[in-house]
Amino acid sequence: MIGESIFATVRGVEDLPDFSPMIRDGSGTQPNLWASSLHETLAADQQAFYAGLPEFEYRDEVCEYLRRSATEKSTKPLAITWFLEVSGDYLNLRFSSADLRQIRVIGVLTREPDFCPECTG
Repeated sequence: MIGESIFATVRGVEDLPDFSPMIRDGSGTQPNLWASSLHETLAADQQAFYAGLPEFEYRDEVCEYLRRSATEKSTKPLAITWFLEVSGDYLNLRFSSADLRQIRVIGVLTREPDFCPECTG
C-alpha cells in the first residue's frame, strides 16, 4: 500500500514539476522522501522539511506546519495528495483559502485498501 501511494502521488503531481509532493494518507517521513526523490524535487531544504514533519497520524498541527513551510522562500510549493475521501474533505476544508502558488490539494487513485483497518474507516 505504501509503495502504491508513493507511485500514485508521483503520477498525481506530474503536471506540477516545481511542487514538492506531500502524501497525507498512511505515510510518514520515509514515503514522502521517496515520493519527492522520484518526483525529482528532493533537495537539502526539502529533506529538512520532511524531517521536521510532526509524527504521523497527521492532524491540525501538520496543516499549520505545511502552511508555514509553504510560505517560506527556502521551501518549494507543496502538492498535498490524498486517496481517502475523508482526507480529501479534511484537507480541502483546511486549505481552501491557500494560495494555489504555494499549496495544492490533489486526490490520487489507488486500489482499495483491503488490508489497512485505518484506511477503511
